[in-house]
Amino acid sequence: MITADVSTRSRPDLQVPRYCACGCGERLKSRWYLTRFRPGHYSRTKTPKRYRWDGEARAHRVRAERALGKPLPRGVQVHHAKGIHDNDHLVICQDAAYHKLLHARMRIVAAGGNPNTEKICGKCRQVKPRTAFPIKRAAVDGLYTRCIDCSRTERQARWQREKAAR
Repeated sequence: MITADVSTRSRPDLQVPRYCACGCGERLKSRWYLTRFRPGHYSRTKTPKRYRWDGEARAHRVRAERALGKPLPRGVQVHHAKGIHDNDHLVICQDAAYHKLLHARMRIVAAGGNPNTEKICGKCRQVKPRTAFPIKRAAVDGLYTRCIDCSRTERQARWQREKAAR
């Protein structure tokens, strides 16, 4: 008779998941040991964002969950701080807006600017001081995406086109 050690202590990949994989943070009960989801939770999202199609967890999210000591809440995004997709420098962002802000700041730094005092023009793609952009109260940062010079040249070109069409 052959016996094998089937304890889950030596094999962490065989351990029973403790929390629902949909990201709700609810604990799984002992009778649901064959599934990663609580009943009815898999249908919340057809393809859960935190898992690939094959059901494997993404390494950076797993590492962030281990650092927190609990599953990541819904809507949380994990940012690679240095722009390199390694698992050494991770930032846990509370929502997509903060994640986008970090990427915008990284673009300014990569272009050679200071993200606190400068901004990249959406038309000419140059780093310019924030004073070179008109004020737009409805915008997140309070400024238009195009600098004053680009806005002026676009406005003059449109005026010339409309004048020629008359």
